[in-house]
Amino acid sequence: MVAKERTGELTDRLDSLEFENHQLREKLQEARKVNDKMRSDMNSSDRRSKLASAATNQTEQYSRKFTIKILGLEEKENECLRERIPNLVKEVTKINLDNRDIVVVHRIPGRQGQPRPVIVKLWSLDCKLPIIKNGRILNRTKELDW
Repeated sequence: MVAKERTGELTDRLDSLEFENHQLREKLQEARKVNDKMRSDMNSSDRRSKLASAATNQTEQYSRKFTIKILGLEEKENECLRERIPNLVKEVTKINLDNRDIVVVHRIPGRQGQPRPVIVKLWSLDCKLPIIKNGRILNRTKELDW
């Protein structure tokens, strides 16, 4: 009789463990589904991030395509860079740069103790290329570092 009771207890315990095992397998399967979904979402986010980064890089390069950065141009009180830059370019390179060729011109933060750099955004590459081609002349100018 003791053997039958013991067998019954072990059978009940086995059934209980099988049920618990089944529940744990279901939880594991659900966790794997969640993990797979998260991995898929992460890969999708990673792809979108890379595409956004590439698009940003392309936009930045396109923006720089028409931009000139001038270093070492001394700052003057109440300076009008929109007038000063075309005059400086004409004086140094003999290239006529009209005010209408300039989209925007402004100073950006620079190193302490040095003149702030000037950013000149031009309307087209046709405006920029002649200036860049004369870069050696501009680099020799004491006032500037193009």
